[in-house]
Amino acid sequence: MQCFKNYIGLDTPGAESGLSLISLPGITLDNFSKIKESNSQENQALWNDIQNRAIAKFATACMAKINECFRISDITIISCLVCEKKQLFATSFWYLLGAETMTERIYSDRVNRYTTIDKGEAQELQAYYNSQFESELASAVKGILPNDSDCVQTCVPCNSDIQWEVGII
Repeated sequence: MQCFKNYIGLDTPGAESGLSLISLPGITLDNFSKIKESNSQENQALWNDIQNRAIAKFATACMAKINECFRISDITIISCLVCEKKQLFATSFWYLLGAETMTERIYSDRVNRYTTIDKGEAQELQAYYNSQFESELASAVKGILPNDSDCVQTCVPCNSDIQWEVGII
């Protein structure tokens, strides 16, 4: 799911998505001691770590949620489907980035501890972002149609034994 790398901007909207991390409630650049130094290596390293963790979790969550509806177990096909409909999945990924940012705030020393967000508030925001992520992911999965996707035609051989099962939701 590397198609989501830098899809959401940190402090300015991502070119394709139009979303930025700091537009989530409770997140500002002042929350981070390293990010406040623009163009710093620490800034990029921290943002990359947050994105990489989010992308890994996103891939697993997408596979699980898509399998509930369509029984597709090939991660290549799932990645293709999700990346093909990136805009549909953008809000879900945005909230997951928020949750990962709060994880960083709660457990890392790379985050400024002298902010307006204390550990308790960070935990509340993390739970909120995770809840929103799950809700948005479920909605996004309902919006895909594997049979109409170029991914399935490209990734699945014509004589494959794959059958689509649409779940009742």
